[in-house]
Order: sequence, then C-alpha cells, then structure tokens
Amino acid sequence: MIKNILEQLRNKVFNKILFMSSLTIIVTMLTLLFTITHYYSEVIVQKEMDSNMRTLERVESYINRKKDFTDNAFKELYTSGDLILDISYALQHDYDDYLEYRLNKYSDSSSFVASNIDNFFYAYFSQDNHINAISLRSVEGIPEYLYVFNHFRWKNSLLQPELESEEAFYTDNILKIQNKKRDSNRELRNTVVFKRTLNDPVSLTKLGEIRIYYSLEGIEDLISLRNTASEGTYYIVDKDGEMVFQSHEKNDQGLIKSLDFKSATQEVQWKNETYHINTLASEENGYLFVGSVPESEIEKLTVIRGSMLLLTCIFALTAILITFFAMKSYSKRIQTIETSIHQVKEGNLSVRIPHDHKYDELSTISQSFNNMLQDLNKYIDEVYIMNIKQREAEMKALQSQINPHFLYNTLEAIRMKAIIEGSKTTSTMIYTLGQLFRYSLDDRQLVTIQSEIEHVKQYINLVQSRYPNRLQLDIDIPNDYLNRSILKFILQPIAENYMIHGFRNDTNVNQLTIRLVEENHYLYLYLIDNGTGISAARLREVQNNLEGEPVDSNSIGLKNIHHRIRLKYGKGCGLEINSVEDKGTTVVIKIPANGGDSLV
Repeated sequence: MIKNILEQLRNKVFNKILFMSSLTIIVTMLTLLFTITHYYSEVIVQKEMDSNMRTLERVESYINRKKDFTDNAFKELYTSGDLILDISYALQHDYDDYLEYRLNKYSDSSSFVASNIDNFFYAYFSQDNHINAISLRSVEGIPEYLYVFNHFRWKNSLLQPELESEEAFYTDNILKIQNKKRDSNRELRNTVVFKRTLNDPVSLTKLGEIRIYYSLEGIEDLISLRNTASEGTYYIVDKDGEMVFQSHEKNDQGLIKSLDFKSATQEVQWKNETYHINTLASEENGYLFVGSVPESEIEKLTVIRGSMLLLTCIFALTAILITFFAMKSYSKRIQTIETSIHQVKEGNLSVRIPHDHKYDELSTISQSFNNMLQDLNKYIDEVYIMNIKQREAEMKALQSQINPHFLYNTLEAIRMKAIIEGSKTTSTMIYTLGQLFRYSLDDRQLVTIQSEIEHVKQYINLVQSRYPNRLQLDIDIPNDYLNRSILKFILQPIAENYMIHGFRNDTNVNQLTIRLVEENHYLYLYLIDNGTGISAARLREVQNNLEGEPVDSNSIGLKNIHHRIRLKYGKGCGLEINSVEDKGTTVVIKIPANGGDSLV
C-alpha cells in the first residue's frame, strides 16, 4: 500500500513541481543566507579592523606630538647659550660644585631670573602633565639628575623600585635625585622614553644625554575612546622587540614579537586561534604599533547569523506552504479534467467539465474541452450529410472529366468540316487552338523548356493567322538547355501580354525574341519585344504589383507567374520588368540553374 502511495506521488506532476519548488526555495534561501552572513562577517571584520587602525593612527599621532614637544625642548636648550653651559658644567662636576657655580653665576648676572636647569625644566616640561620624569646624566652615568614630576606614576612605572638617597630633595614641588652611582638603564612599564644626546657646543664632545619619560595614560585614554564593538588589545613594541605598552595583560607577547616591523593588515594563527592584526610601523620613532582582535571576539558580534538562519527557515517554510496550498487547488482542477478525459476515452461524449468561474489556462482548457465535445457530437450528427455531399462531388468530378473530351471531339469535327469546305486557314487555327487547350489542361507542374517554347510557338502561330506577315518570333536558346525543367505556363502569358498591350497594328516589323543565358548558377530567360513599351509611371505600378502591393487587374497574369516562381524556387528568383515607352519591353525570368534538371 505504501509502495502504491509513493508511486502515485511520483506520478503526480504537481507533487513533482512541489518537490522541485521546495528544493529550489531551500537551496536559494541557504545560498542567500550563506552569502549574506559571509558578506556581513566580512563587513564586521573590516569595520573592526578599520576602527582598530584609526586607533593606532591616533596613538602614533600622540607619540609624534610627544616627540615634537621633546625636539622643541632640545632645540631651545641649544639656542640658550647660558643654559647649555649650565648643563655642561653640571654634567662634568659633582652637585656641590654645580651649586657653587650657579650661585656665582647668579650673583654676576644682572637678571632677577636665574638661567639654569631647574628653571628651564620646570618652566617647559610642566606644561605636559603626561611627563613622569626627566633624567639628565653624564656619559659615565655619574652624576645623574633625575627630575620626577609625578612621583606616584613614576614609582608605578618602575619594575624594580629604586631607593631615594640622602641626596634626593624637592625644589618647586619637583623631586630631584642625584645618584652617585646608577645603572645605565631602568626597567619601566607603560612608559615611552625619548633620548637626546648632549654635546659640548664648543668641542662637540659628548657630555651625556637627556631622557624624557612619558606616561602612556594618554594612550589608554585614546584607546578608551575607540568606536568599536570588539575590545581588542593594543601594543607598542620597539625595534628590539621589547614590549613598551600593552593595553591588557595577556600572555601573547610571543605572537606580537613574531610580527615583522612593517605596516600591514593580516591574519595570524597562534595557539589554535586566529587573530586579525593591524600593524603600523613608525621608522621615525622606532616603534611598531599593533592592534590585535581575536576571531572569537568578532564571532560574538555575528550573533545575527542565528537570527538570520531562523528567519530563513520561517520564510522557506512559509513559501513552501503557500506553494502547497496553491498547487493543491490546481491539482483538484487538473484531476477533474483528467477524470473527464478518461470518461471520453471510454465513450461517454456527454460529459462536461464544470465551469469554475476562474480565468486562467485551466479554465481555457476546460472550456476548449467542452467546446470540442460539443463540436464532436455535432460532427458525428453531420457525418452522413458529409458522405452524401462527398458522393455528389465525386459525381461532378467524373462529369468534369467528360467535358474536355467533348470539347476536343467538337473542335476536331469543326476542323474536318473546314477541310472538307476547303478552308485550310480555319482548319489550322482550330487545330492550333485544340493543341493550346490540351496543353493548358495538362496537370503537370513542370515541363521542359522545349515544351514551353512549342506552346509559345503555337500561340504565335494562332496570332499570325490573324496578322499575317506582321509578327516575327526569334528563339535564341542553346540545344543543351531545351531538356531542362521549367514551371509550366510562364512564357505564353508574357507573350500574350505583349500581344494585348504592346503589339503595333500599323507596322510589319513587330518582333518577339526569347533568349536564355546562364550566369552565376542562374538561368535568365529574356522575352524582348519592340512594342509600344510602358510609361515610367505605369511601369512603377506594375513593378509594385509584383512585390505584393494592390493587384492591378491588367497585370494579374504577370503577378501570378512571379509568385509561382518564388513559391517554387525562393525569393531570389522571379520576374523583372524593364521598359521604355515607344521602344519596347524586356521581361526577365530568373530561376536556379540547378533547379532546371533535364526531364528526359
């Protein structure tokens, strides 16, 4: 039973259509879902990476501003001669000697403002609240003057706290430390250091260097202003691969240190995780700015995939249900039509499909089916009348076959009477007329060129009996072409047309020439006369009539010939008429040479 049901389902065309449409809807929806989600994911990733890059650009701009600030301070040191001399003395002597030097210098100066390191550093660098400290040290590292502007941040930036000696003191709220002995480098975190070398302005020998320690709290503020949904992590790495800044404490230094020092956007696989990374290299500052977003964070932003999948399923199910109920209605109507057809097959011609008041193809089929049965019943009722009429037509056909024989016999009797009475001319004319009539009643479509020429000759002979010595017929056709096939009755009507419209009764030099020429795989039959010709206006009318415009009763014979030739050989063939008034007319018949095979 189940097998029969499945077989019926397979045989129902609407079930097949429903299956194919459902499959098409599902495949289309899934393809659309995949395309949209894939595109949406790429847009999300691109949007996050663009926002990430803009944050890196702001961080780079922040570092550049700090660098420019440092460079301007360094230039101002050198532009002030007293200040560079003060720094030079401080770096080459201990602190006590330097204080004595400053006092002597101030006492000798006429200015109320002393030009020394303390005043310069306080006046210039206090403008930037992101500076933690400034270090001024000699080449050997002794002495070192450390100016701490933000004691709390400075202590937090040191990885290993350093002790303040008894030589640490405050001046103008700035902590200054002079260490007798100091390592060349401090280990710091979240600090950007700008180093500048100090040279003696006279001897250009290296005196020491200035180091300015900037807190990266400003960078953290910039990162917090980012317009992005993912959190991500931002890094600053120097050319040696050392981590200068990290926005979040993560154990991914190995990933960052493996990056090349260049600006790029890339995907990196590290520890079974995909990272979308922007790198911005600053050759001028010697820093690589890195923005990293793991794939897992971006996937959290694409939760819309689940919603889109649910909507896709709902839309697909809705479309399938709509298709099912629509097809169910059509299926019932098709079933009704199918049942009616089976009843007709069994011989019930009185069945009719109920009219459903719907205007579609099925309604048209139903109406046509009902009309067909109605007409069929009508034709069955009339079949006997049709048989009777057919028998009558057969009788008339037999009768029509008798009439030509009666005409031939009558003409022959008249001809014999004329011979007996000695009228040879009348006898010849009757004989020629009989031959013309016999040729016209022949039901062959194709004849030889020779037969068609003979028919023209017989017609001309009949005309010459009426106009003796006034008409000459010239035939210029090679013997090789006489057995070629040609459509019957295409030459004599043209000759007859000449006799009716172009023959001159007042002259004895009337001439009709029939010539055949083969050229470019076509046969050209020329019928040339020296008759009255056709005026230009009348010639245009005749030519237009040949091409299907309104038929003139005077040229219907030419039109008939033209169309018969075209029906037989195609549009490239037919008649062409040229004429000059009072000089004559030329009619050209064009037929294919290969269509003129021999009939003998």
